[in-house]
Amino acid sequence: MKLRMFSLIAGLALLLSACSVQRTGSDAEEPKTKDHIVIAAVGDSLTEGVGDPDGSGYVGKTAESLKKKGHVKTVDIKNYAVQGDKTSDLLKKLDNKKVQKSLRSADYIFFTIGGNDLMKVLRQNMMQLTV
Repeated sequence: MKLRMFSLIAGLALLLSACSVQRTGSDAEEPKTKDHIVIAAVGDSLTEGVGDPDGSGYVGKTAESLKKKGHVKTVDIKNYAVQGDKTSDLLKKLDNKKVQKSLRSADYIFFTIGGNDLMKVLRQNMMQLTV
């Protein structure tokens, strides 16, 4: 049982570490300053900001970082993410006209989805997992 739990945690850690993107080196250009941008976000609890002490999550932290570094003066965030949402929930949400309009008019779209789908499969099959 301990091996299964370790394998589960290690697998999730690897999955989450593959989700990061970093730009390094001389080919990374500094963005031009803009007056205003709109960020639309859809997804699950990670996108919503659950677990972040101030509740802004990576979407809010990105907006604050852009403002702090002087790349943009104001940022409008339209966050449609919901804790517990699975891929099927996101697909339904994308049928909503308000969400569609918001995504079309956004300068940037952030989304993270699939963690709850993965957890559902793991919970259903925990006892059948083998090394």
